[in-house]
Amino acid sequence: MSPAAWITGASGFVGSHLAKHLEGAGWRVAKVRLRAGSVDAPASGDVVFHLGGIAHRRATDVAATMAANCELAVDLYRRSQRAGCRGFVFLSTAKVLGDGSPALLTTAAPRRPIGAYAQSKAIAEERLLALHGPGTPPLAIVRPPLVYGAGAKGNFRLLARCLAAGLPLPLAAAGGKRSFVSIANLVDALAAIGTAVPDQGSARIWHVRDGEDIDVATLCRALATKLDRRATLWPLPRRVFDATARLSGGYGLSTSLVASLFEPFALDDGALREELGWSPPQTLDAGLAQTAAGYSGRRKSDRAP
Repeated sequence: MSPAAWITGASGFVGSHLAKHLEGAGWRVAKVRLRAGSVDAPASGDVVFHLGGIAHRRATDVAATMAANCELAVDLYRRSQRAGCRGFVFLSTAKVLGDGSPALLTTAAPRRPIGAYAQSKAIAEERLLALHGPGTPPLAIVRPPLVYGAGAKGNFRLLARCLAAGLPLPLAAAGGKRSFVSIANLVDALAAIGTAVPDQGSARIWHVRDGEDIDVATLCRALATKLDRRATLWPLPRRVFDATARLSGGYGLSTSLVASLFEPFALDDGALREELGWSPPQTLDAGLAQTAAGYSGRRKSDRAP
């Protein structure tokens, strides 16, 4: 019988791509929009992919963010246990490790979340790991870095729009190499993890990334080229960004965003590659090309009568 997936957040950016990817691979997929107090529940034998929650760009209400990203995950894990699910895959975020680090970040690195979104995910990780034990569904926690691709929102969409418009950006000095992951690579990794999770012997944390890390300035130039533009970047010292973030009080430009522009942040995904034999099917260059093609197509359709 084909494997069965039960996906929360299936209408979102990652969820919609994952559902399509799993269906193409022969999975039976149930797509769920899960809310607090919902009576929806997975069925026996399902592998649960819990992707639903509040994204960090909307995480202004701390209580609501905790309820959506932590309490709901814990409640769903308990319901998955009662239902007899074959595995539980929780989509966390690399931001539980902070916004920058000079060292390569392994899955054992200490959690240093900054902001309500990252804090809610970090607490959810801790509580899920504490609940896991004999009789509970096998647990996999997945930590992607910034996810890009056609349809990506938040700061990445804003960056793409600025580059497509040819706007000059003060990012020439943003040189800290960081891990990113394309949506195609992320859903492929999630499928591999979902396939393996029923047979894993213990709760696991997995890091996933593209095959190469890149700094923000180089990313801008590469994406602009795919958009048939030339990136116009000029160097603004980080101290100016830091001062602006302090003056803004977290509105508009935050210290977290400044760190994500300038500081290195490299994930160690060796366990995923070595233990599951996974490697990213899409190169960074191909991922940016696909992103630009999708973005350009939407711009054309927006202008159509």
